[in-house]
Amino acid sequence: MRGKIIAANWKMNLNLEQATNLMKDVRDRVDLEKFKSEVIIFPPSIYLESFEKNLTNSLVSLGAQDLSANIKGAYTGEISAQMLDFLHVEYALIGHSERRLNHKEDHDLLTRKVNQALQNNLKIIFACGETLEEKESRKAEEIVVQQVLKSLNQIQHERWSQITIAYEPVWAIGTGKTATPEDANSMHRVIREALFEKIGHLANDIKILYGGSVKPENAGELFKKPEIDGALVGGASLNYLDFIKIINAAE
Repeated sequence: MRGKIIAANWKMNLNLEQATNLMKDVRDRVDLEKFKSEVIIFPPSIYLESFEKNLTNSLVSLGAQDLSANIKGAYTGEISAQMLDFLHVEYALIGHSERRLNHKEDHDLLTRKVNQALQNNLKIIFACGETLEEKESRKAEEIVVQQVLKSLNQIQHERWSQITIAYEPVWAIGTGKTATPEDANSMHRVIREALFEKIGHLANDIKILYGGSVKPENAGELFKKPEIDGALVGGASLNYLDFIKIINAAE
């Protein structure tokens, strides 16, 4: 049976003091409660070294919001997968719609990022999701499956255990709108069926998270659906009490 993952994507929010206090509050609660769900924090990358020291021996996992598609070299401002591995960062978030849209990241670039992450012992949360225009033109399933299969097309069989998918409809991110639990579950099933055609029975073990305005008020109903294996949480993860309520809903 697949366990659940609750991941906090803090994006470009919180100063160092605020972020550290929130991280420590979440860490202490998770370590006390020993939740069944895996909890991951994706802070701004400037905080990763400090967080890694504070999360040593903690049940909370640490992730990077992005990484370079390159090994090393003259790439000003970028951070390599090797650097993240050296810091004992466990996860990398790849394919988030904000990077697809704002930084024009395409399938080829995302494939290179995936390869770099896997070659440097990082687990991946790979995000996918359709825009409102794609949803209204009834192309959502086609677009989402294409995003997944085109960027994850070079993964060796034994590496699929390092992959988690996060379905985040773009029209729901930060808007307050959320896919209904039924619609989210349906898209998760479509993703799993596409993976099954590619990797067979291994698809049954791939966790697929939902993201897009996940809140304490809707988390419980989302997590009741059999294909929803947790959440990638944005705004609500910046509030300690809200984030803990979401974790509790997954329990």
